[in-house]
Amino acid sequence: MIPWLWAIYVSVLLWLAVAVGNIALFTLRPTEHWPVLETIEGLQTASLIPIALMLHRINRRSRRSAVVTVAGTVAMLLGAVLSFAFASELLTFGAGIIAVFGDILGLVGILIWLFTTNVLAWRGRALPRNLALLGMAAAITFTLLYPVWALWLAVILRRQASATP
Repeated sequence: MIPWLWAIYVSVLLWLAVAVGNIALFTLRPTEHWPVLETIEGLQTASLIPIALMLHRINRRSRRSAVVTVAGTVAMLLGAVLSFAFASELLTFGAGIIAVFGDILGLVGILIWLFTTNVLAWRGRALPRNLALLGMAAAITFTLLYPVWALWLAVILRRQASATP
């Protein structure tokens, strides 16, 4: 279970780096793009994949979990690939049908995955009710509450790992 915990911690750190980078970006308003920030965004999006797989393992009693996990993983891969394409200037953020609709589709897919996987965990009693509700709130707030949810999830997983003989 320890690799899952590291995946969560790395994802939260990358989320914080993206948040700080976006605040700096909107404060400084540079004339060119920031490839480092776009690369970190891609890494953060990709860091959700192990978390999606872990949540699928937790939700394995639900038949819908596999569909939700596959759809969410595809959205995460799309978001990561587009972020790397923006960083390498293969695509320009906000310009072109692939860049605009692909980015929106990736983000919406990730938010739907986060919301739905927490609904499944709540219904299947795979996670504590308050944690699942916080996960749904994290999706509704466009991941603003993601670090709180993810760190609480890590605490729950650590407790379960230490309780298992």
